[in-house]
Amino acid sequence: MGIYTSRYSNKELADGKYYCVGISIGTPKFKLAYRLENQCYSLAPKGYMLRMNLEDFKKAYYEKLNGIGKDRIINMVMKMERDAAAQGKDLVLLCYEDVRIPEDWCHRTVFAEWWVENTGEIIEELVECDFGEFENKNYKELSDNPHYQQWVDSNGTLPFPGGESKEQCRDRNLDGLEKIIDICLKNKIQEAAAVVHGGTIMNIMEAYGEPKKSFYDWHVGNGQGYLVEVDTEAWKQGNKTLKVLKSTKK
Repeated sequence: MGIYTSRYSNKELADGKYYCVGISIGTPKFKLAYRLENQCYSLAPKGYMLRMNLEDFKKAYYEKLNGIGKDRIINMVMKMERDAAAQGKDLVLLCYEDVRIPEDWCHRTVFAEWWVENTGEIIEELVECDFGEFENKNYKELSDNPHYQQWVDSNGTLPFPGGESKEQCRDRNLDGLEKIIDICLKNKIQEAAAVVHGGTIMNIMEAYGEPKKSFYDWHVGNGQGYLVEVDTEAWKQGNKTLKVLKSTKK
């Protein structure tokens, strides 16, 4: 089981795999397609903090968390994780902002930074691709949609109508990987795992995988992936590669 962060409106939360806990000041007024198990106000910012820029907010929010106490917060989150695991689910800490939009930062990612600094454990954002008007629709439901046929004819290279392009998704994925590696280097973490979508794996491995392969050559099935090694000194010098040690691809 794991711990993630996300936004209340992430449609992936409806599949029943996640134990959802709010960490915002208030709860959503809109209808949720999943059960909100708890609202943890201890991890919410204070109202006045929401008017701050990110730098000032981080300082004030860290002061709040440290005032509550490191051990108390860790015990609080670990209890929620145990409750989630008892149901066979992953814990997800939720608030409102869509962090795919650069200027729309959120305190949940600041909490994730505080957490890794105090525990060495990385909390990943539950990444979602913005499928635009294709969201939650299968190919039969899209068969009469001319935009869908244009997208198919492009071999998936066109941006999703009303959503993001492959390049935008790739750039987010690579930024996420670099953040993970930077945190590992800073905290001397020797091993880390990322449970992500297949497309995320393909984007990362096409960019950094060794030996070099095309995007589709890195495809893996559900529950499959790669064990890779990073040469940390080479990475710091800009030679960013992921040497494949083992593949669970069948």
